[in-house]
Amino acid sequence: MKLEAKRRIDEHARVTAYVVEIIQTRVADRGSELPPEFVVYDPSADRIYLNIKNKGVVAVIDPSINKVVGEWPTAPATQPHGLALDADNHQVFSAGGNGKLVAIDTKTGLVTGSMDIAAKVDQIAFDAPGGLIYCAGAGKMSVVRAGGGKLTSLGDVVTAATARNVAIDPANRAVWTTYTDGKASFAKSWMPPETSHN
Repeated sequence: MKLEAKRRIDEHARVTAYVVEIIQTRVADRGSELPPEFVVYDPSADRIYLNIKNKGVVAVIDPSINKVVGEWPTAPATQPHGLALDADNHQVFSAGGNGKLVAIDTKTGLVTGSMDIAAKVDQIAFDAPGGLIYCAGAGKMSVVRAGGGKLTSLGDVVTAATARNVAIDPANRAVWTTYTDGKASFAKSWMPPETSHN
């Protein structure tokens, strides 16, 4: 089955449903259900990448044959949660619960760079125009620049203890997170430095 790249939300919904079907029917060639964390689809390679927390790998799924065709170690990132794709530069980024972010070359499956980030990051998002990776952890969001397979820290943004999710608006590159104080829910956004207007 060849997945078509349409609108991002539609693509994500279809890929998520597809991976759930693979897991539930146990066709991913382990004979047992995978404990997934986050999933991304690479339309240029027709591959699904899936963080497997307890194994410390990114599983590579070929949707045309319903099989796991590779496993890429995420060390030094352990218990990987957040996952993001830079399809143009053939890189996938995986954030470990131990406060490490790694860049993996999707052509070789090898880690090409690593960087310290906030601990226990749940989600990450990649801003392709700026080459920026936003890593949402409890109380702060780490910002990392990717380039040439290498990672460079740009520092942390103070958020909130429950702000462990992140999304990027492709129209204006605004970075969004949501959080709660236990009574109400909030959403907050930032603009990347190079797009901010003083």
